[in-house]
Amino acid sequence: MRAALATPLAAGDFDFLAVRSIGIEASDIGWRWSISNHEGRLVVVDTPPEAAVCGDLVDLMLLAARVEDADALFFRRRLRLTGDTELG
Repeated sequence: MRAALATPLAAGDFDFLAVRSIGIEASDIGWRWSISNHEGRLVVVDTPPEAAVCGDLVDLMLLAARVEDADALFFRRRLRLTGDTELG
């Protein structure tokens, strides 16, 4: 994740996570993380996420790689947002 998100991290795109946390859930394989930004690094935290993005691993990877659009995945029911949807 560090390598894939190095450019957006350096650009400050994740600065908003310095005081918040977001969850990522790969439903098909049962993986769930809550992440936050600590001193410019994304870290896994033990606190429950304020928002969560849930989907199958392949769809999450396509989203992270910007191959698929979040809205397209959402409307095809392949991506779910829970919690604070504005944060998500």
